Amino acid sequence: MNATILNLVQGSREWHEFRATSDGASEAPVMMGKSKYQSRSDLLKLKSTGIAPDVDSNTQTLFDRGHATEIGGRAMAEKIIGEEFSPVVMSKSIDGLNLSASLDGINFDGNIIFEHKLYSAALGEAINANEIAEHYTIQMDQQLLVSGAEKCLFMASDGTEENCRWLWYETSKKKCDSLVVGWLQFHKDLAAYQPAEYIPAPKANAIMALPTLSVTVRGEVTASNLREFKEAASAFVAAIKTELVTDADFANAEATVKFCKVAEENIDAAKKNALAQTASIDDLMRTCDFIKSELSSKRLMLDRLVKSEKENRKAQIVNNACAAFAKHVIALDAEIVPIRLVFDKPDFAGAIKGKKTLSSMQDAVDAMVANSKIAADAAAKDIRAKLIWFDACADEWKFLFKDLSNFIFKPAEDYRLIVTSRIKEHKDAEAAKEEATRQRIQQEEEAKAKAKAEAEAQAVIAAERAKMEAEAKAQRQLDELEQETLAQQERKASASAIAKNVVAQGMKSEFVDIKPMALFPGTKSITTAIMEKFNVSHGVACNFVIEAARQMRDAA
Repeated sequence: MNATILNLVQGSREWHEFRATSDGASEAPVMMGKSKYQSRSDLLKLKSTGIAPDVDSNTQTLFDRGHATEIGGRAMAEKIIGEEFSPVVMSKSIDGLNLSASLDGINFDGNIIFEHKLYSAALGEAINANEIAEHYTIQMDQQLLVSGAEKCLFMASDGTEENCRWLWYETSKKKCDSLVVGWLQFHKDLAAYQPAEYIPAPKANAIMALPTLSVTVRGEVTASNLREFKEAASAFVAAIKTELVTDADFANAEATVKFCKVAEENIDAAKKNALAQTASIDDLMRTCDFIKSELSSKRLMLDRLVKSEKENRKAQIVNNACAAFAKHVIALDAEIVPIRLVFDKPDFAGAIKGKKTLSSMQDAVDAMVANSKIAADAAAKDIRAKLIWFDACADEWKFLFKDLSNFIFKPAEDYRLIVTSRIKEHKDAEAAKEEATRQRIQQEEEAKAKAKAEAEAQAVIAAERAKMEAEAKAQRQLDELEQETLAQQERKASASAIAKNVVAQGMKSEFVDIKPMALFPGTKSITTAIMEKFNVSHGVACNFVIEAARQMRDAA
């Protein structure tokens, strides 16, 4: 979506009203907790209440000087690129955010923008070393994001070429994405923002509460305001506040500790002065010792209390930050089950090191909580995108990735390569198994077919052998039958001869005449005739002959 160019003059009332309703580029470093001039909690308070702090005269002078030198800087910048720069105010809607940028200049093609800062020796050295602080780069990241320009000419000058340093700056998608996520988190915090109430403590008047102790002696106490001093000191000690809450409370307590210490020293000095005037003034000494003891006791107690309460408040600030961040991470973990975010724990204790006041500690920790949430959101977003891709590309292969949490935090390209490689390896292994199974089944089928063929061949051989044996048996039986038939024929011939002989002798015979053996056909002729007549095999024909012969024999 292209940016919108607004007809606004920087510094005008309309411009300030627009900035109050948008997220400006100059506020981006503050939002990210990287500003040198304003804390993130200050920006939250400003956006929540709309009340801007008054600008003092010194700050206004710097602003005015910066605007004045910007004109000369722009002229030098135009010489560098060989074309004009035009100041412009732009806005762009991204993910529901209204991001804006007040550019010191943009060229006609819109691919180059200009950002000018008031020259200082430190900034000039940073530019020469090409090491610009995030306070500046984050602002340019948003300017490039809103304008859509390719690069920014960053310059620091006082309007003269002598004190002019510049360099080219380019952003990246990662930086722009981080910026958008940062603003989204800022608005979440803004929705839940509750301004901290710091009740100002009464002005310290401890020093004025005690009169100056004076003692004049001349062998005896001749003049002293000791009684009044005692009453004032006791009242002062009783009024010392020991409930420490705000930075002002701690400051007053520390001042009171120092005052008590001075008061004790003054009492010692008064005692020494009195002792210098007299050898022994018992009442004076006892009273002074009593007052000093009270002051010392209260001072020591208050000193310990200051240190203890400061440590307690520090611990409370750190613990609250840890709890807030842990709650945020738990919510993110619920969105990326079964994965859990892995990151280094924010060093909230380190963030408050060197901070002198509770408010500065709270600001530092709040900024770290916000930046840690931004980093966690970015990590969770990356994991969500990877899980969506995983569900789409590896749904049926999820059983291969029980160790998903071990490598999902790798760069996207490496992560996808691991997933696709493992799936491919599994598919190749399964294909190899299927091929091995197919070959085994084929070999088994071939073996079965071979065995079947061999069995069938053996069956044919056995059948032929059985057939041959049957034919041989039938032939033997036929031969035996033929021999028996011949024997019968011989017996019949013998009987016929006997019968003829009987007839010749005139005897009666019941025998029937049998034809001569020469007219009886052989067994081969009979079987051949049967084979041709009935279209049967030789063995079957033999069986016919054998059966017929058996029946004839039985009939005889």
